[in-house]
Order: sequence, then structure tokens, then C-alpha cells
Amino acid sequence: MRSKEKKRLKKNITMKDLAAYLEIDRTTVSKALTGAPGVSPKTIEKVREAAERLGYKKDSFASSLQTGKNSVLGLLLADFRRGIYAPLIEAFQHTAMKHQYSTILYYVNRGQDDWISAIEMLKQQRISGATFISAAATAGLNDYLDDFLKNGITVNTLERNYADRQIDLVALNHRQAGYDLTNHLIALGHRSIVFMTFADIKGTPEGRLQGYDEAMRSAGLQPMVIAEDKPVSHASGDEMLLAYERLKLAWDRLDKPTAFIGVNDNFALGMMHALKEKHISVPGEVSVAGFDDLNAALAIPQLTTMRSPMRQSGAMLAELLIRRIQQSNLPASTHMMDYDIVARSSTGPAPID
Repeated sequence: MRSKEKKRLKKNITMKDLAAYLEIDRTTVSKALTGAPGVSPKTIEKVREAAERLGYKKDSFASSLQTGKNSVLGLLLADFRRGIYAPLIEAFQHTAMKHQYSTILYYVNRGQDDWISAIEMLKQQRISGATFISAAATAGLNDYLDDFLKNGITVNTLERNYADRQIDLVALNHRQAGYDLTNHLIALGHRSIVFMTFADIKGTPEGRLQGYDEAMRSAGLQPMVIAEDKPVSHASGDEMLLAYERLKLAWDRLDKPTAFIGVNDNFALGMMHALKEKHISVPGEVSVAGFDDLNAALAIPQLTTMRSPMRQSGAMLAELLIRRIQQSNLPASTHMMDYDIVARSSTGPAPID
């Protein structure tokens, strides 16, 4: 088989070549590469491994003539500044390339003009599918979904549910992340744990707070929440400063906390600055933890955090989008992605009185 492989590496590999190489029929190769039903998982894996090994590339031009669509996926985001979606973008693009699709990345500023421009641009590019990431999938997206679907563009989302339109959803398990992080601190002996978050904010902050509250009450402990009522900022420095100032204001009314949880790493880092200014040792006297694992490793001490599953979500979103492009009649699916705890040196056993 090695000599056969070398010969095929000298020319463009076709499905016919793959079929001859694997000694199976061309129809089976086509079904395995496109995800069509009727092929066993073992055969699909065998065909895709051979395609990668031999350098098979899908004939995008022929495919576009047949379907009226290019082998291109759109990825739309409304938040670039914090960098939290970088692993998602990388994994999405890598997965798309594995299936012979390219990716167009589009920043949407959530204004109506941006939506219109984005949709028109993507339609002109004759994309096969589009993924909307969290804040890019605002309530206003409802007005444009029909336009996408009418033009044969497959859609899925991160953190926005449109199941009634047969749109797949990938969601992050924020509640479980809040529960797990709080239990991590409880297991270290902490009983007085403060959670700092934004006030009256739905979505991600709300889910993390719910998990914290559930873990505290399950352990027979009283939740203590510091709520920041200033507008949400997507700039890391702004969030750190908000948490720093809010903790200093709230300090005198707190009942000897031994641990603090920030609704994200920026809040946790801001609280660490306030504690250092008060000459309170972290983690000797007080432990601090956050969420996302964005800048957590840059802190001194390095911050314990719940790493958000961005990389796994990016790969899943691309896989789901391509699967639905190939099999449009599948029922809508929801995939819940779990965080991983990254225990670092900002947390330790509760101090002994």
C-alpha cells in the first residue's frame, strides 16, 4: 500500500483514487466524506484518514456549481476586544478546514447597519452556513434569520436558542461552573465566600451566580454577593478597576470572608489588587478565584479559575454546521459544554482562627 500511496501523492487525488486506494466503491467514499447516511463509523474514519494521508481536496468549484453555494462558513462575533473567543475561532477554522471549508470572520457591532452589511456580504459570498456567537445573536437576529434560511444558508448559534427554527445550539454550562468552583473552595475549608458580579445581568453572570448560590445553600452556608451596578464593560482594565473600587467600598460591611469569587477573571484580578493594597495575603489569609482562564496565569499569584470550553465549542459549532449543511432535515440539537477547573496558587486552605 505504501507504493500506491507514493504514486497518488504526485497528482491531485480524486474520490475515484481514494476508492481504488481503499478498495471500496466510489459511492461509499462520497457518503463517508459528506456525512451521508448508510456508512459505518469505522468506514467513515477509514476514508477520512486516507483522504488526509493522501492529500485529498474537495473540488470546491464543482461542488458550488452543483449546490449554488461555496464551501465557506461565516463566523459572526460582537466581542473581539477581550480575546475570550480566540480559542473558539481557532478550533472552528481548524475543524472547517478538516472538512474542506474555509471561514469568513465578521465583526458585528450590533447596530442595524452592521447586520444588513454582514448579511448582504455573506449572501454575496454564497456561504453554506453561518455561526452566530453569543452577543452577535441578539434579539434582532430574529428579523434576519428567515432571510438566511430562505437563501439556503444553514445557521447555528452559541448561547442563543432558536430551536423552533431547527437551529442547533451550543451552550456553556455556567451554572455548573459556578457550583463546581464554589464547592472547590468549600472543600478547602472556606465557609465565608463572597461572590462579586454585575447587578441584574442575565446570561453568563446569572448562571455562574446561580451555581454559587446553590452550592452555598447546599452546604448550609449563607451566600454573600457584591453587585456592581455600573454598565457592563468589555474592556479588561475597566472590569478590573470596577471590582477593585467596589471591594474597597464594600469591605467594612463584609463578615470576615476567607474567599472571593469574581464573576470573571477580570473581577477576580481587581479584587486581588484591592486585597494586596490592604496587605491581605493571597492565598494565606484569603483565597481568590474567577472564570474564563483568559488572563488568569498572568496574575501573581496565578489565579485559580474555571476554564471556559471555548476550544471545544468552536469545534462543535463547525461540526454541527457542516452536518446540517449535509443533512438539513435533522432535528434541532442542543449541546451543553462543561468548564474545567484550573487550580492555581491563588487558592488554598481556609486559615485557622
